[in-house]
Formats: sequence, C-alpha cells, structure tokens
Amino acid sequence: MTIALIDGVANNTWRRATRAEMEDEASKCLNVERVSYADAGGDPQKFNSDINSFVAQGYDIIVAFTDFGDASIPAYRAATQARVTVVPYISSLSGEVGTDYAANPYQDQIYIGRQWAHWFGKNGIKGNVVFLGGTPGATSSQRFMDGFKAGVPSIPTSSYWRTITS
Repeated sequence: MTIALIDGVANNTWRRATRAEMEDEASKCLNVERVSYADAGGDPQKFNSDINSFVAQGYDIIVAFTDFGDASIPAYRAATQARVTVVPYISSLSGEVGTDYAANPYQDQIYIGRQWAHWFGKNGIKGNVVFLGGTPGATSSQRFMDGFKAGVPSIPTSSYWRTITS
C-alpha cells in the first residue's frame, strides 16, 4: 500500500515530529511500499490540489491535518469516491464518515480549552493569559479559544487575569 501525509502548514516542530513518526511506523510494515508527504504552505487550494494529486497517482491512504476545516471536504469526498481511504485528523469536521472520509479522529479542543480555563481558576494563577495558537485561522486553535472563553466564567475574579486574543 501507499500512504500520503498532507499538512496545510508544516511550519513547526510538532508537524515535523508527526511526519517522522508516520514515516518511522510505516517503515515497520512490510505492506507499505511508499510514504509520501506534502506541505501546502498555508494555501487551501494547494492542499486540495495535493489531495487530488495523490489520488491521481493511485495512493491507497491519505492522512490529512485539518488545517482548513470543512473547506477541504469536497476534496476528501472526491478521494473517498475514488476508493482512497481518507483520514483527516485533529479537528472535528461536519462531513459524513463513509461518504466524505473513512474516519475523522479528533481532539475535543472545546473541552480542552474549558479544562485549561478551569485549571487557571482552580490554581489561582495571577497575571495575563496569552494564547498564541497555531497557524492563523486554524480550526483547532479557534475551537480551543472558544472552549477557553466558555470556561472563563468558572475562574474566580480573585485570580486577577485577563485574556488577550486576536
């Protein structure tokens, strides 16, 4: 089988580590003939084009970081219809398993954001909270911030903190 990993923006250490992990784990499987990689460099059109290119090259599996959220569902759907196993991961998408992709494993960033806010409140952290997030516009960063803001009411005012968001 052949596997492609696609990042929307691979400009950080975590993305390099996940790529290395994918390549390392795939190298242990005798059935994997090739692992390829693409970085869209922050361009949603290139991201979707990379998906289409891997489909045209006959790849069996495409694993994709959900940098562009639901905007890539048409490309995932077309790949799925071409009988490619597509697995977008990290953020929950509105697509349908079996129609738009094979699976969509994701972190519940809203829950995680709320837990961070609760932790700040519980531990009485004093000072400013600055969340820089990931790639600008990343769905995962926005959902984390939504959860964090939702958890803010649980923080006692005696914690003396404020959030700065962009």
